[in-house]
Order: sequence, then structure tokens, then C-alpha cells
Amino acid sequence: MCTAKFDVLLQVFVLGEIATEVFQDNPTTFFQEVKRGRYPKLQSTDPNIVAVTTKLGLQIESRTAGTGISLLTAETVRSLMLDRRKRGLLLPFRIALLKLSSHEAATLMADSNYAQALPVAMDAVKEGQDLFKPQPDLRLFPLFLLGAQANLGMKRCKQCEELLALAAWVLFSEPEHALPLMKAQLNRLYGQLHALVGRDSEALQAFAQDAYQCSLAYGPLDVRTSLAYYNLAKVFQGMNEMDKSLMYCDQVLSIWSPALLDLVASRVDQSSQSPAVQQAAPLGELPLQAGQLKEAAEMLKDIRKVQVTSLGDSHASVAEAACVLSLLFICLQDALQADQCLQDAQQILSQQSMAGKLTRMLDAAQAGLKLVSPGI
Repeated sequence: MCTAKFDVLLQVFVLGEIATEVFQDNPTTFFQEVKRGRYPKLQSTDPNIVAVTTKLGLQIESRTAGTGISLLTAETVRSLMLDRRKRGLLLPFRIALLKLSSHEAATLMADSNYAQALPVAMDAVKEGQDLFKPQPDLRLFPLFLLGAQANLGMKRCKQCEELLALAAWVLFSEPEHALPLMKAQLNRLYGQLHALVGRDSEALQAFAQDAYQCSLAYGPLDVRTSLAYYNLAKVFQGMNEMDKSLMYCDQVLSIWSPALLDLVASRVDQSSQSPAVQQAAPLGELPLQAGQLKEAAEMLKDIRKVQVTSLGDSHASVAEAACVLSLLFICLQDALQADQCLQDAQQILSQQSMAGKLTRMLDAAQAGLKLVSPGI
């Protein structure tokens, strides 16, 4: 059964040996489990038992020094094994429930419903801490970020910072598993926290790290990296350094322009080859979900607003932002907003001879608009 030795008279096991040989556990930790579970145990100070245990080199829990040796009956060992097995069977179920609650909290936050998301997220953090032991455990990292984001949404800055500190502790306790994307997520939330409380310098450093880590994970010109540049633009806007803010706005547009242009142009080309492609089916080639694309649309709308405020509503950059938005709304199958943005861009460009690089985007937007709404 195991290498644990019986005392011939009492027919018992030495607790420490059962801990290491049967349960692969630390004897002292196992003793605490026996104590919490109120499992029957015996405490022996019999010199003969102590001598035999020492001679055989059996494991004992450290707390027994001067108090004898803890012994377990066969029935107690059997009960412990059954209870451990039950917990083992329950673990996958608890993990599945944890994933569901995490998804629920993330969905609520995607809808900006932070008040409802907060208790769900914090319950997930508590459950994760109970499940994943010993700590630090890297599986807690996304849960700590989830809780931090929920607290940040409710402007609970102290609680947010505490959870981010726990996330950093977990992440850097296993540096070999600290992926660039994980570092980017951590720095992004730190940047948002710093920006919220007015620590502009720290916010810029965090968002710069976000951009760097996203560049390592996806590439510097990937749409998933663009949010870091946008966040930098917003911090500089708050500092009233508009030249730098506009520079990062232009960087965001320079990332989205070719990505969306290629998508829409590709769809137009495919439509001429296969009538089925003319149906209004989502594009799906961008590495973002529909909800993330809608968030990107809000980001690009805000960039356009910043440009209008700083440069005037007839500037070429405003026309470029309108073109990019039109292409994105085509991807989202939103023909009305795509058409409106296209008209805005055309109106600006018709007043001046500055179409240049925007010509291809305008042509692609016009052709793509016919696919998603043939009546326009």
C-alpha cells in the first residue's frame, strides 16, 4: 500500500509518513488539514514508538517536537483519501464555474456596467485564491487583472492598485512565463490608473511599456498595438501637449488605414468572383471580436474629434480619419455610418485638391459600401 510502517499493537500509521508517501504533502501542512477537518488522530509519547520511528527514518510533522508523534488509524487514512478524491472530482467543476463568472464580469465591463461587474469580479478573485494554492500561482494573474479593471471602472483606485500589485507579484514570480502580452495588459491598467489620478509621467511610462510589449507580441503596426498609442495621445492631450497628442493620433490612423483598406479591397475583389460573397457577411479577418471593433470605432471617432478641435474641420487629417471610419463601419456592416463618414471625407477633399493618398481609400469605401448596402 505504501512504505508507511504500522505500530504492531495499535495498528496505526505515522501521520508524517502518510503525508509524504500517500498524499505527497508536507507533513506539517498535512497535520493542519487533519486538524481543520477534525479527523481522529492519536498522539503518542511512548519512547518505544518514538525510537522505532526515528530508527526507520519516518517523516514527522515539525510541530511534534516535545509533544510526541501523531498517529492515524487506517479508518482515518481511508476517510482522508475519500475526501481528497471528492475534492479532486469537484475541482474541474469549480474551475468551470470560475471561468463562467470571469466571462460574466468581462461581459458586464464591456458594456461599461462596472457596478454589477465589481462583485462578480471580486468573487472570482476570492474563488481563484481558494482554488489555486500554493501561491503565487500564475493562474491568478487574469483574475487579479479582472478585479483591478472592475475597481478602476468604479474609480476605487486604492483597491485597483492593490490588485495590480498582486498581479505583478504573480507575474514576475515566474519570469520565464511572463509573456509580452501579459506585461502589456498589466502596464495598460497601470497606465489607466495613473492617468485617472493625475500621475501623467507614470501614465506615459506605463503606456509606453504597453506599446513596447504589444509590439513584441503582435508587431508595431498591428491594430492590437494601436490602443497603446491612443492612450499615449490621450495623456498628452490632458497635458495640453497637442503636437505630441496629434502625432500619436496619426500613428493610430497609419496602423488602421492599410489594415482596413486591404480588407475592404479584398472583399470587393472577391465579390466580383463569387456572387455568394456579395451577401452581407461579417469580414472576420481582423484579429478582433465584433465588440472590440466597436470600441475601435469609438477610439477613431474620438481621434477625429481631437483633430477637428486642434486643426479645424477641413484639415486633411480629419478627412483621413473619416475615411478610416467609413472603412471600419463597412466591416461592421453599418452602412448608414459608413456612408456618412464617406460623405464627410468627400466634402472636405472636394474643397481642396489634397486627395492624394486618400484616393484609394475613398474608392475602396465607395465600392465596399455598395456591398453592405446596395441601395446607397
